[in-house]
Amino acid sequence: MKVFSDLSSLKRQHGYMLLLVPVVLVGISALTFRSISRSKVSMRIAGAQLNSLQTRLCAEQCAAVAVNATNRTLEGNGHVTQRGESCECADHNPGKSMACATSYAAPQEGRETNCYGLEVARTDVDIGVSCREGESQSVTLNENVSFQEVPIFQFAVFFDQVLELYPGADMDITGRIHSNDTLRIFPSQNNLRMYDWVTSATVITGQFSKDGSPSWEAFPLMDGSGPDAPMAFSNPVHRPLHELIPSWDAWQKNHRVAYGYRAGGCGHVDRLDLPVKGLTNPRALIEWRDGYSDGDELRRQKYAWRANLIYKGGWLDNTLASVSLAKEPVGIAGPKVLKDAGGVRVAFWNSQEDITVRLLPIDVAALQQRPGDSIVYLYDSFIDAAQGGKDAGGFFLYNGKSLKRPLTIVSNSRLYNWGDFNVDSSYVLPGGIKSPYPASLVSDFFTQLSNEWDGALFAKAQAKGGPSIKSKKADAVTILNSCVMAGMTERNGSWTGQGGYQNLIHFTEDWGGVPFHYSGSTVCLWSSRTSTGAYSTAFYTPPVRPWNFDAMYKKMENMPPGTPRLVSPKLNTWEISRY
Repeated sequence: MKVFSDLSSLKRQHGYMLLLVPVVLVGISALTFRSISRSKVSMRIAGAQLNSLQTRLCAEQCAAVAVNATNRTLEGNGHVTQRGESCECADHNPGKSMACATSYAAPQEGRETNCYGLEVARTDVDIGVSCREGESQSVTLNENVSFQEVPIFQFAVFFDQVLELYPGADMDITGRIHSNDTLRIFPSQNNLRMYDWVTSATVITGQFSKDGSPSWEAFPLMDGSGPDAPMAFSNPVHRPLHELIPSWDAWQKNHRVAYGYRAGGCGHVDRLDLPVKGLTNPRALIEWRDGYSDGDELRRQKYAWRANLIYKGGWLDNTLASVSLAKEPVGIAGPKVLKDAGGVRVAFWNSQEDITVRLLPIDVAALQQRPGDSIVYLYDSFIDAAQGGKDAGGFFLYNGKSLKRPLTIVSNSRLYNWGDFNVDSSYVLPGGIKSPYPASLVSDFFTQLSNEWDGALFAKAQAKGGPSIKSKKADAVTILNSCVMAGMTERNGSWTGQGGYQNLIHFTEDWGGVPFHYSGSTVCLWSSRTSTGAYSTAFYTPPVRPWNFDAMYKKMENMPPGTPRLVSPKLNTWEISRY
């Protein structure tokens, strides 16, 4: 977890991990939380050594409880104030009582920029615990703890597994790029220009694998002036980057590239572990909530628990009480829709997935009629027996060109967005600059449809991608201004060969020559469950991709509602005294 320089020594010295969660979570014991060899300890020892040790252990346990209590306060954007409270501790000595009290000083809050240029919110808290067993002297433990947070949408591209950059046309990536696994860079004949930090466990490049064409790559310069001149990697063997660049050490000092032990002055680069449901299932972030099995940890993480508005067989608020919205999510008018037999779902053939998807339509404009809704959670499961028992469900977003406020829409299933989204510039940045609203679309699988899409024209027997968009409208353009978090198709236990970054936003039309303007942040943390067919460009023609990382997401105040955060607790100082 040492992607961030100011946190780089934390894991090695104290056994911590950066946590990727929507809220601050710390599940550490007091014994692993501090290293005696690196701490100041001042003790005046009196009485039995055994009693002293037991009292000290109790103080450390209560300190760990206090850290978690602080987390729960901070996660709700609350403020920790000076107060005292009791803490229960196991009685190690029959006949004696262990009494402990915990106090907190008002926190010091601030921000800093770390070695990799990420904005970090930092809250320093003084925590004191005093314990006494019976009539023995007390043990007092004083800690100063920092909680450091980095919103995940500060990255242009963040992948939990293999990240492939295989653009078939010129592509610029203006924001930070990170993979927890391997970054594979093989642009086809054209230029891939990277402007900000590139970090991963491993970076591999080489000759483009399909036709032997060189890979032209321009890596970011350390001084921030832009990318270096493009280099052609024509070696037919895909190899780590440092093996293909002469004088690697000198080259790296001048470039914002760090991977594994070849990380330069910012420290070793590791995975960013995801402590969601036992560190094994980040997709739990979008799963439906379970009132019986979801403990406090999952209740703090899942979007379904934190949403203001929920659709699950009807509209509900966060307390699962009915709200006064239409019984149906939508009523789409006009000819560009093919309703299913029930007249409720949008049904059309999607050749990319080899399935007739049956989607519940959502009018995004109507969705915003309740002013307090900032996180909307959409649940669906539509098992279609006529298609071999496949889950054909999901949601069809439309009429989202204009937003009224920052908005996050989350689904456990497929999300399809029809046409422009969040185009109007009504959000005011510092200095009076106007921008689209902070927004995020989070789903198991995400597909973008053009403004010219016509569901009635999509059938199983069709040409590649269906009818040409450009032939219908010569100047056709579609715009999406939103962060996107979605799953990747997995084949044979890997994301390799499944489209990579440039295809995490999926298409199902003939976009040939049509621009798709995308501005936001792209995150992939899980393998899709609803869309498992093999990726193939035989199903569509890709658009022209003028994509950008929106620089407003470099600032925490511009994050979409409910943005997951990379969080790390850090022990600054601690002291034990015996009185």
